[in-house]
Amino acid sequence: MEINLREKEGISIIDIKGKLAGEGNNVEFRNTLDSLLAKNKKKILLNLSDLEYIDSTGVGELVSGLKTVENLGGELKLINLGDRTRNTLSISLLLPVFDISNTETEAIAKFKS
Repeated sequence: MEINLREKEGISIIDIKGKLAGEGNNVEFRNTLDSLLAKNKKKILLNLSDLEYIDSTGVGELVSGLKTVENLGGELKLINLGDRTRNTLSISLLLPVFDISNTETEAIAKFKS
């Protein structure tokens, strides 16, 4: 998995490429999220356009990350879900748990000021 971190309009954007599966990749994702939160960056957008595969542990990390960010008063949103990722979240009955947008512009507009 490859993670690229960027910022736009005060929103931290995490671009994930590859697979969010297995312990190693999940640790990298968790460390990235924890690093942002440690810097008081609480508006986080996960760009999943290049996510090739997600397994149950990856889904667990997304849910855990969402809860951690929300418990600290932040927001975590998802964009660009591929069909596979959308189906995985749907089967897990977790699709409604996340704030999901189709575009970066749409998602950024939804963040609270």
